[in-house]
Amino acid sequence: MSKFVEDNIRYILVRKISDDIEQVATIDDYNGNIYWSESVDRASRFESLENAKKLMELQKQLSVLLGKEFKFEILEEQKTVIEAK
Repeated sequence: MSKFVEDNIRYILVRKISDDIEQVATIDDYNGNIYWSESVDRASRFESLENAKKLMELQKQLSVLLGKEFKFEILEEQKTVIEAK
């Protein structure tokens, strides 16, 4: 079996700035900074829903502190790679 075969679920944090603008959280593994991108390919993916929810709560609190009216949601990404027959 190939090492690339997988079946897993990951979670992505989304920030809605307006009806037209949505961004995904990207965490810099080197320094821990959070950046926001409109490209889902750049999104950080969490292995647990619990960790994604923790980051969402922190971002909500920061949004209130800064007087921003961002909305947040979590997306579930399901990825399956199987061997072709």
